[in-house]
Amino acid sequence: MQENSKYYPITHLGLYEFYLDTIDINNLIDICYKTKSKIPSTILSNVNGYQSPCVLKNKNLFSLVEVLNKTCQNTHNNPNFHINKLWINISPPSAHNQIHNHGKLNEVSGVLYLQCPPNSGNFIMYNNIDFNTRYNFTPSPKTLFLFSSISYHLVEPNLSQEDRISIAFNYG
Repeated sequence: MQENSKYYPITHLGLYEFYLDTIDINNLIDICYKTKSKIPSTILSNVNGYQSPCVLKNKNLFSLVEVLNKTCQNTHNNPNFHINKLWINISPPSAHNQIHNHGKLNEVSGVLYLQCPPNSGNFIMYNNIDFNTRYNFTPSPKTLFLFSSISYHLVEPNLSQEDRISIAFNYG
């Protein structure tokens, strides 16, 4: 297990939490807002928020993708894991992400938080075996969660007065 990481055995593959202290979140936040200004939102799990289509080919995100790939490969001891979809979430006040999963049994999903002011909503993970059991995680900037793509999760409503910003992705 890497430094600055925690493991929670709560789902099919568990949930890994990392703190990525070397990433430049200010630059990534700028990229997120520029993307939002140029590309219309999709509507998947987001309610009242922005969710980009896949932006994996955005060259400004290549160095981030490299860090995320290396983190997942090392964590799961699988050099074949590579991000196959990546998107941006910008959740203004009152926005949230409904309960959902990313649907593939042998894949890994992740979310990297860039901006999450106090009261901007917890990341909630459900136990797929006992769906009445849920786990609350309060993210902070530079927090990365990795989890099984079949694990159901949601993000609570943003009750702050600032945007919550994250980058989510799937590995195949």
